[in-house]
Amino acid sequence: MTDHEQRCIVDLGDIHDSHAALHSVRRLTDEAVGATIESYLKLTGVLLNRRNPRGWFMWLDFPINSIFVTRCSDPPAPRAPDNKWQPWRYFVEAEMHEESRQATATAFYHEDFLNQS
Repeated sequence: MTDHEQRCIVDLGDIHDSHAALHSVRRLTDEAVGATIESYLKLTGVLLNRRNPRGWFMWLDFPINSIFVTRCSDPPAPRAPDNKWQPWRYFVEAEMHEESRQATATAFYHEDFLNQS
């Protein structure tokens, strides 16, 4: 794995904390989507510095690289069906822990949130 292919596990917080990302993930109407997102973030981890597809991952404090936003799954397969609620339509913002490949989620939302102004 190159430096651009390292994964980062994301801590979603405590289920009993109504402000924690885990609380929001578990409240999703589609439990399968929620379980997929939770598993991806906590077990697989996000791919840091993902360049393809464009906009999938972004450092919010470049060049410090301690806070990022990324989609909550790897990209879909080509020609995959899209009902607008798959895991890749959700974002997580997270802050990296010093000297580790782990982060804590600070926000979780569906992409529709980005269109609200």
